Amino acid sequence: MKHILLIFAVVALVGCKSTTYNPDKLFVNTLGMKFVTMPGTEVAFCIWESRVENYAVCAAAIAGVDASWKNPRYSTISFTQTDTHSVVMVSWEDAQAFCTWLTKKELAAGKLKAGQRYRLPTDAEWSVAVGFGKRDGQLAQ
Repeated sequence: MKHILLIFAVVALVGCKSTTYNPDKLFVNTLGMKFVTMPGTEVAFCIWESRVENYAVCAAAIAGVDASWKNPRYSTISFTQTDTHSVVMVSWEDAQAFCTWLTKKELAAGKLKAGQRYRLPTDAEWSVAVGFGKRDGQLAQ
């Protein structure tokens, strides 16, 4: 299985349309991840990359998650991470599984409203969030 170092820099929470960016109005989920809405999108973005501590809870709950993220290495170099470092060595499939698992967890806890879910941001949403603006007229869902 091919791994990519930072496969999911940010998790998006869908169904949070806002017209203004307000860093003081945060949504905090049950894992302590903080999300803020981004104007021009219908998603909220986590204010930091998905952390080791967040992913560890999911990996412990889902059978069959590839454990290579616990012992990250790049080429011949291995490195140590703390709980607040960005999780690395996670496949696209594992990132998707994290989003699905987190959605179910948050719905069961009553933290999400009907129609809200976690997923990876689209290229267009990411472009808006990092300040590139809209591309090709519309944002993909």
